[in-house]
Amino acid sequence: NFSFSFIFFFYLPFPFFEERFCMSEKHFITHSFNLFFSYNPLKIVTLFIVTLLQGLTQGVSIVLLIPLLGLLEPGNGSSKTSGWTAFLSRFLNGVGVEINVTVILVFFVVCLLSVAVLNYYQSVLQANYQQGFSYEMRKRLFKKIILSDWIFLNGKSKHNHIQILTTEIPK
Repeated sequence: NFSFSFIFFFYLPFPFFEERFCMSEKHFITHSFNLFFSYNPLKIVTLFIVTLLQGLTQGVSIVLLIPLLGLLEPGNGSSKTSGWTAFLSRFLNGVGVEINVTVILVFFVVCLLSVAVLNYYQSVLQANYQQGFSYEMRKRLFKKIILSDWIFLNGKSKHNHIQILTTEIPK
């Protein structure tokens, strides 16, 4: 009960913050995406493409395992196989590689390894982007704090300002 009320307390919006930054959810999402995209567009597009490739390689490796194992049946015509397995069968026969369990398992392991490499690359890219974005936002915030109208702020309650600067910014 204590932990729920403790968490609930911190998710309540601060009155100062709510009055100052009240905007619609659609505008908030659009503004946030523009901030993310404008920070480093090439890196976020690369991250998006890596995520798509990761999903594609995961799907291909799992979906093609059973049809590829079906190629091992003797007398299995290409009419029973899907387009991808028929293409892979023609490609391997054209290269001169005989289809056996070892070749299929090596192909499957290569697919799983590419998923793992793309997952690692995505994690590193995402962490770098997130840290760089946080650093840039903090730098902009502190610049605005330095350039703010201190005479006006000195006349207001300092409790809300201190609370936001000390607890909300590091998050």
